[in-house]
Amino acid sequence: MKITEKDQLNEIFEQAFINDDEYIAVLVQFDNRDKPEIIINHKSNFHYKLNYYNSVYDFVLDHKHANNVRITDACSGNSLSEIEYVLTEKEIRGEQ
Repeated sequence: MKITEKDQLNEIFEQAFINDDEYIAVLVQFDNRDKPEIIINHKSNFHYKLNYYNSVYDFVLDHKHANNVRITDACSGNSLSEIEYVLTEKEIRGEQ
């Protein structure tokens, strides 16, 4: 399922901390693009990126300073192929 609120994004980060995952992928959608950007964050940057996302995106994950930019999904994993699998499965199920 897509994420729609900042609490959901925070939960994904929290689970990544608990599971000691290597990566978090964050999907950022721009209104003028067909597909979202996939941003990959290494665990060494999790705290910094979580603080950044919490300060720059509002409660419903719209960017506070850039119109038509929003976070639409995120997941974590221990390899890039695992993240690719999770995102691909979501797309196949129509969750993206």
